[in-house]
Amino acid sequence: MTPQALNPAAFSALADEEARVVAEFVQTLRQEQEALVAGQIDQILPLAEAKEVYCQRLDIYARKRLMLLSGSGLAAGPKLDAWLERQAPSLQTSWQALLKLADEARNLNRQNGQLISSRMQSNSQALNVLLSAADRTSLYGPDGQPRTGLGGRMLGKV
Repeated sequence: MTPQALNPAAFSALADEEARVVAEFVQTLRQEQEALVAGQIDQILPLAEAKEVYCQRLDIYARKRLMLLSGSGLAAGPKLDAWLERQAPSLQTSWQALLKLADEARNLNRQNGQLISSRMQSNSQALNVLLSAADRTSLYGPDGQPRTGLGGRMLGKV
């Protein structure tokens, strides 16, 4: 099968649509970051669900783009860059905008992952402190006196 020439209008339309969805995804990632920083845990689940939907949509766009490029014998990289150089500047601008938004989404997602990891570590440390405190309180008997033996009997007593 001979590759078909890549239609600049079709590529531009697809890049613009994908960029619009990536921009919405970036906004969702920013909202997630704000919720994480503010400790608004109730906001996280709906945002995570929205992120999943955006990821599915973006996967569809990526597949469409791959099909469009591979059908013309191009792929992201030097061949595409060379083709873009021969096109209208607006097409190059659309493609660069998409790449910039994708990079921003990647960075926000990485930062959010670090925030989540930090929160989880803090929560784990707090839980360990609480569990340790609970263990210490069990060292006292019902009468409020310290327990000295593991079996609950005082040494030297029958």
